[in-house]
Amino acid sequence: MLIAEIGGNHEGDFKYAKKLVKLAIKSGVDVVKLQIYKGDELVSFYESKKRNKHIQTVLIEAAKLAPHWNPQLAEVHNKELTKGNRNRATLAVARKLVAYMLSVEKNKKDFHHIESDQAA
Repeated sequence: MLIAEIGGNHEGDFKYAKKLVKLAIKSGVDVVKLQIYKGDELVSFYESKKRNKHIQTVLIEAAKLAPHWNPQLAEVHNKELTKGNRNRATLAVARKLVAYMLSVEKNKKDFHHIESDQAA
C-alpha cells in the first residue's frame, strides 16, 4: 500500500488541497492522507502569548533597523518622525514590513531581498 502524505501542505486552501489530491492519485497512490487543524489547537494559550510577544519584539527591532537599509522604509519613517513621535515612526515601518510579508505569502511567491546597490 502506498500512502501520499499531504498533511497540512494545503495551507487550508480547498482548491489547492484538491489539486494536491489529484496529483497524488495520478501518481498511483492507494491512499491520500491530509491533516485539518487550527493553529490554536496546536499550541497552548500561554505558549502562544509568549511566542506572540517574541514575534512583536523581533518585528519592532526589525522596524528600527529597516530604515537604515531600505530607502522606501526610510521615507515612511522620516515622514512620521516629522510629526514628532519616534514610536509612531517605528510602528509605521513595522506595518509596512508586515504588509509586505503578507503580500508575499498571499501571492505564494518567494521572498526576495533586494540589495540596496541593486535597487538604485
